[in-house]
Amino acid sequence: MMNVCLILVASVAGQTKSNEKLITADSAGPVKLGMTVREARQAMKGVPFNRTSDGEGVALIAVGPGDDPVMTLYAGEEDPQAPVDDRAKIEFIEVWSPVYQTAEGVRPEMKLSEAEKKYGPVKEIVISEIESREFVDFAKQPKGLQFRLINPNGMAGNYRGTETRTKTYSPGALIFSVQVIGIRNFDDEPKPAFSSVYSDLNKNCKSEGGDDGGHVSTICPGAGDYRIQYFDSATTLEFRAEKGPDFENSVYLASQALNYDTKNRKIEWRMADGKPFAVIMRTYVYQTEDGLIKYPAKPINEFLIVKGLLGFDNIDFRVDAKTADANAKARELADNGYQQAETADLYFKFLDINPFNLKIQKASAAKESWVKFPTQVVVQLIPEFDQFRTRTIEMKSEFADVAENLTVIVTDDGYADDSVRGERYWFEIKKDSVSGVWIVVSAKRAWVCQQNRGHQDYSTEPCL
Repeated sequence: MMNVCLILVASVAGQTKSNEKLITADSAGPVKLGMTVREARQAMKGVPFNRTSDGEGVALIAVGPGDDPVMTLYAGEEDPQAPVDDRAKIEFIEVWSPVYQTAEGVRPEMKLSEAEKKYGPVKEIVISEIESREFVDFAKQPKGLQFRLINPNGMAGNYRGTETRTKTYSPGALIFSVQVIGIRNFDDEPKPAFSSVYSDLNKNCKSEGGDDGGHVSTICPGAGDYRIQYFDSATTLEFRAEKGPDFENSVYLASQALNYDTKNRKIEWRMADGKPFAVIMRTYVYQTEDGLIKYPAKPINEFLIVKGLLGFDNIDFRVDAKTADANAKARELADNGYQQAETADLYFKFLDINPFNLKIQKASAAKESWVKFPTQVVVQLIPEFDQFRTRTIEMKSEFADVAENLTVIVTDDGYADDSVRGERYWFEIKKDSVSGVWIVVSAKRAWVCQQNRGHQDYSTEPCL
């Protein structure tokens, strides 16, 4: 990434731990996570801030002169060629200068053996799969900080064969950098304001078709960019929530009998901060014959369905209309589903803004249970099972008695594609010992071509 002098200076160990040079869970000296770049410039008066990058093309900011910055910052910027945006907020700090140190005195260029005296024995050293960077976890690992390793004469860790994890290290292993990632608490995120608006299925609606006995399609105003469409399909009324005329941007709601009371029924849109995310609709269950509604159609049960709109597929519930406070229960299910989906978005956003070594210090809330199951975490990252024949998921643990570090290999084969036959995904995931959350440490993807259309092993080279 940059040239860092690795000569240990005896006087550094005795440096002051003033706030100007102190590394904490959310700051390095006067530079804090959440500051704008402009505010950081003001806090580091006279120190240059320049655009830089790394081997992965991440847009970074070098703080310090020339090729020897004291720290680099990541502020959510995407283009490593663009000028530094002073309005961008700092999301990640990597400290390179041995002048900066933690409250316990751990700093860049310190011997790993000396750092163990501060934070306890090494629990594990890991090589990140894509970047091949080495990181260490201590028995008394401080929250909000990560420690990258280096050995000027080789690898810092002692690895066997192709292993990427170890508990032993070379005598020459040094702390290369201290990374400030912060302690992310999802419970502190702003809570959305929930509300409801309603669509009348009769007023202000427009109907088309019906000529010569054809089908009738009715469009009713909705909420936000959505509208309600319902149309007759010979034996049923089909209801959808549409975001524009494109069928792919719509959500199926329900099939009801032709005598469904559209003149007196309303559909409820559940809103978060003024934006629709779910629909609540009263529906009926009918007697059927050969899988079709039996006419004359008489309801045998009544439910409130709760359907998530685009991006909220996790919201899909049904509440018996006879339940006490059924409407309130339906709203509660919708709102809880929104918060779970929002937490998932925050989780992956956190992974995106921390591209070096991914880690979360605290789980969000007990109801976001998917983050505590390795298979469910991986499923969030891979495409839906669609237009291919087989999917296999293989999970490997380094030790038989402890499954806290897993390699997950997902193989999709038999694509309905003239060029690509299948794809494979590799994930390294790790269980956080405090929160129980499974963290994605690294991920990569490759594909294999159809016969006579290119490479027959997994590669990132394009197929013909």
